[in-house]
Amino acid sequence: MHLGGNFDLDGQRFSARLVSALTEVRQFMADCWFPSCWNHWVIDMVHADQHHRIGDGKAFVREAGSAVIYRPKLRYWERQEAGKSQYESWIIFSLGGQLEQTFQSLVGRAGYCHFRDPDHVVTNHLRHISEHAFHRRQGFELLAQGEMLGLLGRLIAAPQVGTHLREIRSLESIAHAGSMEARIEAFIRARINQPLTVADLAGHLNQSVSAFSHAYAKHTGETPYRAITRLKMEAAKRLLIDQGNSVKQTALHLGFSSEYQFSRAFKRNEGVAPKLYVKAMTAKHLD
Repeated sequence: MHLGGNFDLDGQRFSARLVSALTEVRQFMADCWFPSCWNHWVIDMVHADQHHRIGDGKAFVREAGSAVIYRPKLRYWERQEAGKSQYESWIIFSLGGQLEQTFQSLVGRAGYCHFRDPDHVVTNHLRHISEHAFHRRQGFELLAQGEMLGLLGRLIAAPQVGTHLREIRSLESIAHAGSMEARIEAFIRARINQPLTVADLAGHLNQSVSAFSHAYAKHTGETPYRAITRLKMEAAKRLLIDQGNSVKQTALHLGFSSEYQFSRAFKRNEGVAPKLYVKAMTAKHLD
């Protein structure tokens, strides 16, 4: 089933074709490692922990609720145990043009990429594709097309959180994270000359320190303390280079208790002392 066939976006040709789709509960009949190797791309979702092995690599446990993309002709194994069942969803598909190049970059030389799916984004897309793709009523192919292209886009946009690992979140979670991050950054920038603490940020959102810290790190990928440091260092570089402030003046302006405390924080963040940073940037501008 072709999903839209070939289409052109700003001169870049894309194509996507669904080969097979299924959401089911499988009952295993024997203890074995079940091999798979497809000539097409695969997106596979497991809803319970399952042992996997990719290529000649070691066995590992794929956690429940995780998805994975396999490139064409990549061999992998799934552990099956007699008498146990596995609820899983998957699609097999082919790609062409720029879209395939993008997915090749996504999986890299290893040929695969795992995705955490805490908001069930991949789960829902795969279920809807399975429901729509082989429905006999008019118009359902278009619904499958929209679901599949939407899923591919969300996978591409998912941020990397580890080696061969990305995390895909719902649009609601992304919007919430963006709103939280924007509010906190605005709060920090407005008080950039004060010695801010994580408790100050939590109080701004009327949350406890622990609840705020956990939520902020989960939604933005950095700790609140790191956000304070990052924005203060951005301001420090502007003061040192653009305004020509001394290290001592910069430290006082940004609410540090001493020049030493500021210099230590700057070096930890930038990898070089502030005076050496100014010297290097000045030399670069002269060149």
